Amino acid sequence: MIISTIFGAISVALVGTIAASAALVVGGFISYFLLDKALGAKSRKIIKEAEAEAEVIRKDKILQAKEKFLQLKSDHERDIKERSNKLVSAEN
Repeated sequence: MIISTIFGAISVALVGTIAASAALVVGGFISYFLLDKALGAKSRKIIKEAEAEAEVIRKDKILQAKEKFLQLKSDHERDIKERSNKLVSAEN
């Protein structure tokens, strides 16, 4: 009787230990997948925001380049006109 009580107590403790270990493993897997999903969503959001910001910067740089081109073109046309005026006045 004492032997069966000892083995019974050991088997209850063993079952409890196995159940606790299994719960920890399952909880670990669930935590890993939930964390992975959350981090994946966060990283996609960060990438989307960075792409939007890059597009704004790209458009701004294109606009700056166009403005610079128009300024250089205007300066060049002014220089050409000044030279033409000097030639005309030198001929007169």
